[in-house]
Amino acid sequence: MAASVYELKDLKDGMQLGMANGKKVTILSKDGKVTVNGANVVASIRASNGVVHVIDAVLLPSAQ
Repeated sequence: MAASVYELKDLKDGMQLGMANGKKVTILSKDGKVTVNGANVVASIRASNGVVHVIDAVLLPSAQ
């Protein structure tokens, strides 16, 4: 969960977003496709408190 609201159009190649757990994810955008730490964004759903970006993988924090 990001600390701010980002529409899909706002996610730019190379962006790093801070998550609620203090870690960061990296956004990549190429040929109109957006990935988050390698997971493809397959849908974006408007919610009452922001946007839910549905991805095709599970993101787990590193075991540090």
